[in-house]
Amino acid sequence: IPGLRRPPLVGMSWERMDDNVEAFLGGSRAGRLWSRFYMGYCYIPFFDYHIANSGYTAVELRGAMRARHERPVYVRPMGVDVDDFVTARRSEDGRRNLTAESGGGEETKLLLYVGRLSPEKNVQLLIEMIGRLRDDFRLVVAGEGPLPGWLENEAKVRAPGRVRLLGHIGDRAKLIGLYADCDPFVHPNPREPFGIAPLEAMAAGLPLVAPNAGGVLSYTDQTNAWLAERNG
Repeated sequence: IPGLRRPPLVGMSWERMDDNVEAFLGGSRAGRLWSRFYMGYCYIPFFDYHIANSGYTAVELRGAMRARHERPVYVRPMGVDVDDFVTARRSEDGRRNLTAESGGGEETKLLLYVGRLSPEKNVQLLIEMIGRLRDDFRLVVAGEGPLPGWLENEAKVRAPGRVRLLGHIGDRAKLIGLYADCDPFVHPNPREPFGIAPLEAMAAGLPLVAPNAGGVLSYTDQTNAWLAERNG
C-alpha cells in the first residue's frame, strides 16, 4: 500500500544454506547453485537487515547477494550461560556407569559428540575417526536426526562395541553432567555456522577437538582448543 509505514524486517541467519543443501545432495554442485539462487533472489530480498551468528555465516550471505538486493549484514555471536556450565563437576558414579554402558573399563577415554545427527553436520567423520583409534576409546553420541540408524550400523562394522548412542537429552542438568563425565568433546563439522555445543563443552571445562575451519573459529584458536585437519 503506497505510503504505508512498517517496521523493518530482520532475518536471523543461523545456518549456511549452501553448505547444508550441498551436504544433503551428496556434495553436488547443483545443490549449491540452487541454494545460492534461492538465497539471492528469495530469502535475502525478503528482509531489510540480516543478523548472522558468525563472520563465517555473514560471508555466505554477502556472497549470495545480488546488486539490486543488497542488504546490511550484522554479526551477533551466540553464547552460553557460563554460570550453569562452570559448576559442572565429574560424577564418579555417572562416569563409571557411562563407561560400563559404552563397553569400557577403568582406562577408557570417553569421546563426546552432542548435536544433530544429520548429513550437514558431517557426523560420518566420527565413525571414520573412532574406527582409526586403536587405544581404549569410546564414542558417546547425544542427539537426534535422520542418521542414528546409519551411525549404529556403521559402528557395528567399523568400530564394534565402541559407540554409544544416547538419543536426545532434554534435561539440561543431565546434559551438563554428560559434558563433565567425558574426556574431550569432538566436533566433526568443518562447515558449522557457529557451533553452540562446542562452546558449551568449553564452558564446562571439556577439552575441544574441532576442525580448523568454519564458524567455530569465532571462539577457538590454537591456544584454547585442539584444531585439526578435516579428516578422520
